[in-house]
Amino acid sequence: MGSKTKNQKYLKPKSNTSLNLNWNHLSYLIFIISTLFFIIQRYMGPQWDFLVYVSNAKYLFDGGTYFEWCRSPMISVIMYLLSFVGWTLSEYFYLIFVSILFFVATGKFAEKWNLDKNLFYPLSMSFFVLFFGASNGTEILSVSFLLLFFAYIETILAGGFIALAFLSRYTVITLVPFLLLQRNIKKIFLSSLLFLLILSPWFLYNFYMTGNPLMSVIDSYSLNVKYRLEYMMHPQNINHFVQVVGLLAPLFIMGLYKSFRSLISKASSFKDIIVSGLKNVYYRDAVMFIFFIMTVYYYLGTPFKVERYLFNLIIPVTYFSVRYLSSFDSNKIKLFLYPIVTLNLIVALLILFVTIPYTTQFLSDDYLDIKDCRLISNAWAPLNYRDFVSEPAPNPTKLLENIDNGYMFLYFKSIGEPEYMLDSNYTKQLPIIREADKYIIFGTGVCLNRLDKYEHLYLRSIGVLP
Repeated sequence: MGSKTKNQKYLKPKSNTSLNLNWNHLSYLIFIISTLFFIIQRYMGPQWDFLVYVSNAKYLFDGGTYFEWCRSPMISVIMYLLSFVGWTLSEYFYLIFVSILFFVATGKFAEKWNLDKNLFYPLSMSFFVLFFGASNGTEILSVSFLLLFFAYIETILAGGFIALAFLSRYTVITLVPFLLLQRNIKKIFLSSLLFLLILSPWFLYNFYMTGNPLMSVIDSYSLNVKYRLEYMMHPQNINHFVQVVGLLAPLFIMGLYKSFRSLISKASSFKDIIVSGLKNVYYRDAVMFIFFIMTVYYYLGTPFKVERYLFNLIIPVTYFSVRYLSSFDSNKIKLFLYPIVTLNLIVALLILFVTIPYTTQFLSDDYLDIKDCRLISNAWAPLNYRDFVSEPAPNPTKLLENIDNGYMFLYFKSIGEPEYMLDSNYTKQLPIIREADKYIIFGTGVCLNRLDKYEHLYLRSIGVLP
């Protein structure tokens, strides 16, 4: 009898009328701390991908010199809109913006899904989210739009939010079928129309520049999936899951277990659950469970596996954790909440101050004397960020040919790529202009005038496109 009562308490969370719809002091404090964390993290040194998004923004809107087609455009558009304060400050304003967006998005999601937002937001701000959320630029941005997508899943606004999420990270395209949850043909049609309407400017730009409206998406897929399958297939790493779930592991496992057990017991009423929509707790649990499975499936099928490819898991992980934690009284909730929040911040700070972004070594002034020369480098993205127009290192035969034609090759030893540079028999063929502890400049001494701009299309770099 006692277990049945406890299970009913779990299945019936507080109603919307009894939920606290106002943010409390802890949530505001975490928001301030996390925003400062993102700013300090950027100040200590930017990540490679973040630098490319800045370069893309300048190229698209301010006469910049470097552009990568494989990148989604959303972060670059936002940075441009914030560039009225100057491009350097726009990077920090972007971090403030995305922190606010995540704060608002978690609140809206929690309210719509009948959760306490003063639990959902603090628990979602794990050390994993703090460290990886904004460092590369797109993770916390796309998750914010996904939270808003699920919050408004029963309205046509869902089509707009999933479009914005897709323009933040192309992998979100796998979640578009969730629009079918609207269970109304008119709504699905209007949501899909809004989805396509928001995507159309980017697709039209792709078509105008390349003749293919999906060039950016295709280039991204080719780089990250299609051609990596031929030479790189990492096994799944349990540590990646451990990092994402983090300190929520006990709460998440219990929440997932209880929700799944309840769903199984209601299998015979599945049709009624679907019809009732978000107002039904079983429906919400089922949607989050499916979302969890889809995210894990995408990660397992990706050749190059890194922990941030599981970033979307923070939504179902936090959801099931809050579902379970909400079944306790307020005193027990505090016993879990405060230590988790404190430990997350401590772990994130420890990781931050012991991890030096490797891109900082590429932002030196040691090689300003070759800035106006035609450059090739294995650190082309950070160099282009600093207005050193640089091309990626080509195949070994092409590199020799380029150097003979007046290119200079700025090679950074710490990167270890391209692999052929580890072959001493090959490197003996390359004339050296200057060698330092961290880099080598190869060339004949001729300084061929630098390019005015460079567009990097992965499919062209591997010879698939002319």
